[in-house]
Amino acid sequence: MSIRHHLSVLLLLLTIGLLGCGAPQTSQGTNPERVIATVGNEPIYALEVERLVDAEVKRIRNAEGIFARPSPEEMAFLREAALHTLLLNAVYKQPSVQFSKSRAVTHTRELTLKRAREVRQALLDGATTAEVLDQYIDGVYREPAQVYVDLLSTGQIQPAYRAEAFSTPVGEITDIIEDPSGGYYILRIVKKETLEGDVERVQADSFFIPFDKEAGRKKVKEEDLASSRVAITDPAMLAITRLREARDASAAGDTTKEQGLLSEARTALEGSQKQWEKRPDVHFLLGWVTELQARDPSSGATFEQALEHYRKAAALQEQQGPGEPHYGYYLARVGEMQERLGRDAEARETYLASLEAAKDNRDLTLNLRAHFETLNMSEPLAKAEADLTRMGQAATYGKIQAGQKVLRTPGRLAEGVHGDAELFDVEGVSQIIE
Repeated sequence: MSIRHHLSVLLLLLTIGLLGCGAPQTSQGTNPERVIATVGNEPIYALEVERLVDAEVKRIRNAEGIFARPSPEEMAFLREAALHTLLLNAVYKQPSVQFSKSRAVTHTRELTLKRAREVRQALLDGATTAEVLDQYIDGVYREPAQVYVDLLSTGQIQPAYRAEAFSTPVGEITDIIEDPSGGYYILRIVKKETLEGDVERVQADSFFIPFDKEAGRKKVKEEDLASSRVAITDPAMLAITRLREARDASAAGDTTKEQGLLSEARTALEGSQKQWEKRPDVHFLLGWVTELQARDPSSGATFEQALEHYRKAAALQEQQGPGEPHYGYYLARVGEMQERLGRDAEARETYLASLEAAKDNRDLTLNLRAHFETLNMSEPLAKAEADLTRMGQAATYGKIQAGQKVLRTPGRLAEGVHGDAELFDVEGVSQIIE
């Protein structure tokens, strides 16, 4: 047996061993030298993705404690984000591709102006200040702001700002006002009055939409990625990519696009099912995609089909041993489908088995606690509470509120900022594209 073969086996064992301690996998039993994507002639290997994901899982556990266990959904999106980062890295390594700061500036202005128009339209349609701030404004600018503008105002108030304030009638909305410092203002005129000395003053609700530089950079990267010869050759990774895109489409309210992407994900998995028949992670992905499709009756998918895929995933995972990190999660998904289908008695039994498998898994126990509350399972609920107290449930991430799963955000980025170079600290990429 060659030295190269020994090293390959060792790398595979190290990868599985490192991830197994708290990182449910979507690439179980695969060759670390397997090519999962290409950019031009440059291959992206499975091991490269696993190294980045492993580092991210360690970061999560360092931040949240040894009982943190990312869910299969989180692991899927972590892998997709890692692949996206590696693809960008490969794109910008090409001599013919350079990150364009001028395009980023143009996109930043366009995207921010688009958001400002949405804010103005919402105000014209009668939205309250609180509604606008909650839906459209981020960060420090989400606090309600009332301003007073008078003819003696100097300094930071721009002439265009003052002109709009005085020319717009009470109760109406100004045009969009560009701020040279980087953003757009919109005013809703509340009151006009004449002060002592015939000084006129305007009271207004002020909304500021700052330039979204990150969105501008992201759009350039997506354009450069789309124009490069990128191919995702691994069916599971392609399906996860389509899942992420479907999630984005759903967030944008485009259900037609969402269902089309889910159909592509399912086709990719089913087309390779014979090849991966014994992989529980592929059956989990099939269950996940089918469950999302089944929410649209016109898709033809059913929750019964999703349930069967989840059962298959749990059964295959159980065969690999009771200590396998995915097993409890897969059982919980079986229970969720049973509960959705009105089979509460079956769901109760499944959730109990999942709790037994949870052991030192705080995230899964949090999820189960919500189901125990819904089904009035007092004894398991007490056990879950005791386990969470022992593990320390007050963590920044992984909390379950109102029975809903809360996905962790990969890396240090905010939710929705996808595929940035800083995501997994890939060496050299930040300097290339910033």
